[in-house]
Amino acid sequence: MKTLRSLSLLITVITVITSFSFAETLVFDGTNGLAGWDFLGSGNAYNIDDGGSLAPMQDLVSMESPANTNNFGLDGAAWGWDAAKFSPSAYITPESGAWAGARFEAPAGYIITGVNIPKAYFNVGANMAVAVADGEGNIVAQSARSASNEMVTDIAAAGLSTTAVEIRWVNTSSTTTNVWANNGVIISSVEVALELDTNAITTEVFAEAGLEGWEYIGSGTAYDVADGGAEKPFNEIVNFISPANTNDFGTDGGSWGWDAGMFSPVNQIQPNSGAYVGARYTAAEGKTIISVSVPKMYFNVGTSMVVQMVDDAGNVLAQTTRAALTEMVTDLTAEALDTSFIELRWVNTAASTINLWGESNAVIFNTVEVSTADDPDYDPFDPIVYENPSKPSTWYGYYHAYTDFNNWGNAFPEVGSFTNLNHVFPNQGATDAAVANHSYMLVDTHWQLFEADGSGGYQLKSNYEDAVSGLVSLFNGYEEYVGAFSPIDEPYHRNVSQADLETAIAALKEAFPGVPVYVNFAPTVAPNLTAETLPAGADWLAFDLYESGDGQPVQIADIQAIVNHMKSIKLPEQKLFIIPPSAMNLVADYTDQQLADSINDFYSLMQSDDEIIGMMVFPADGCRQEHFDGAGSTIPLALAAQQAIGSEIAGEVCGDIWNGFYKFDYNRDCHVDLIDFAAYGAVWSSE
Repeated sequence: MKTLRSLSLLITVITVITSFSFAETLVFDGTNGLAGWDFLGSGNAYNIDDGGSLAPMQDLVSMESPANTNNFGLDGAAWGWDAAKFSPSAYITPESGAWAGARFEAPAGYIITGVNIPKAYFNVGANMAVAVADGEGNIVAQSARSASNEMVTDIAAAGLSTTAVEIRWVNTSSTTTNVWANNGVIISSVEVALELDTNAITTEVFAEAGLEGWEYIGSGTAYDVADGGAEKPFNEIVNFISPANTNDFGTDGGSWGWDAGMFSPVNQIQPNSGAYVGARYTAAEGKTIISVSVPKMYFNVGTSMVVQMVDDAGNVLAQTTRAALTEMVTDLTAEALDTSFIELRWVNTAASTINLWGESNAVIFNTVEVSTADDPDYDPFDPIVYENPSKPSTWYGYYHAYTDFNNWGNAFPEVGSFTNLNHVFPNQGATDAAVANHSYMLVDTHWQLFEADGSGGYQLKSNYEDAVSGLVSLFNGYEEYVGAFSPIDEPYHRNVSQADLETAIAALKEAFPGVPVYVNFAPTVAPNLTAETLPAGADWLAFDLYESGDGQPVQIADIQAIVNHMKSIKLPEQKLFIIPPSAMNLVADYTDQQLADSINDFYSLMQSDDEIIGMMVFPADGCRQEHFDGAGSTIPLALAAQQAIGSEIAGEVCGDIWNGFYKFDYNRDCHVDLIDFAAYGAVWSSE
């Protein structure tokens, strides 16, 4: 696909105001009901027919539309039928303020300035009213009730400036209210007045700078007469010239505001029916195109060659009407759109091929105006899929491989050569370290998503969604290095509620589809977990246990027991991680030999059980002075065992194809070559 030439872009922000009188509103009535509205509600009601059980009001009330079978004896036809009816199917007593209703979102680029319900018929106690709320939930209008059976007219609100409205059937009493089955309210119609939101609309005017940023497109074929009638793609033998055309058929480009572009063939051609060339404008991320206008086009070509505007679904939104071989066509416009891109096509609409005579046959655009607004359906997480099909099936790495805590810093240089997954607290430094060492990150979001609750525990932050958006931005361009997320370590030990934990997991999985979520449980919690207390959405489950009582080093039998328990309660697709100790004073007092024996025992357990897919050694940096300090290490036996085991496990990221030489792959490119041996030689000569 060719891209149009890059020139300085002339962008003009135009203020466009289109006023709607109250009579020129969107009308929702019996012809379509509340089509496009969302049924919703708030608060609870007691279902007397179900023994007084408490349930959300919305679940006990139906919204029927458009023609109701029970309309309280009213003639729906005289109403223009009914837009909606809210009524319960059982005897209920809704709590004070409980409501069921419907919500309407304004189209992109518009605001709601007024709402009116001309008629609402109630067959229910006077405490049940119809209220109109704006997009923020503020009540802007409400029916005044006086009798159980009554008609209320003109429940209206004007002077609004909101992007949404809600129609609520609500209990206005300070207590519960009795509502019998099929008692409710019928709404004749709902009128919603809209205006363009001038603050949310930007119009780009493409004129003397041409269609800069547009893509040159085409479809179909044409016969190149100058090349013996060879059949070629139409867009390969048509020029797009921009901005000032050398052949403008005698028109003065300057008086047009210059020419945005011209489509013309390079020589005599014969395009087949439906063949076209054109240009495509794509809205920026998070935006949608709401209108397009070409004020003037000049044709010097047969009348079957027209210009079409086409949206992202392939719909022809507007098309020029041609009458003469040489003519000016004005105001080709498409409005009230919601499309991610727009195409301007110069197309042969004849049923057969037609003749085009070189550069003399063409169409010239003077300017093109494209208006965009915020896309209400935009989800910044939708386009991102964090999934790497080459990810390893087994994992080995360290906790605290990169952290600012206690100045422990960056341990990647020490562990990067024999690991493939390392625990980090998210920042650019951690990402850079992972990239430099070809490692995946186990991203700990404790401080991004959670905060102290004032009672010794932790709770989900109220702005956690903003924090997740921040993570999306942080890892933009580094998606392949995101191995998994750990919402918070030992959540239940830190008194994090299961609801908060599951909300955090769901937010991470929505933002980063394809990335596993890892949850590690404290040793006092893991043996007591049940299938019901395992957090929904967790993919990888882990637990830490570093001693087996009386301060003695952990025994592998104790690890095996918890593994067996976890296997008995987890889902088949969930996998396990185990966490070997790597410090001489970690809860229990270890010798170097005991740490080496422990990692070997953990690895043997992992090899014997396919449900265990990884080991995260604790820690990498909490014991820097005794761990990764070269020849002076006080745990050389443990370090050697960890390096050997890590090399075997992490080697699988490349398929373990090096016959034991993977530890020499210094640049981690899955090939042991001269570059690696040169690096090895440099390290060897420096020791």
